[in-house]
Amino acid sequence: MPTREELKREIESLEEKLREREAALPIHSVRPGQFAALEELEEQIREKRKLLGGKGNGSNGAQSKR
Repeated sequence: MPTREELKREIESLEEKLREREAALPIHSVRPGQFAALEELEEQIREKRKLLGGKGNGSNGAQSKR
């Protein structure tokens, strides 16, 4: 299982990829595959945050919604 620091780095990396993908979206004619890629990155971030929340930091694992 990854350490807290590894999870934090992975989350930061995924968030950067997400920002890059969002910035690259065309204003019109977004393809379904482009949305699917964004959703996949968002899901990976959520999963890693869940793992991070459960790593003995006193948190009950609950995450706030944006």
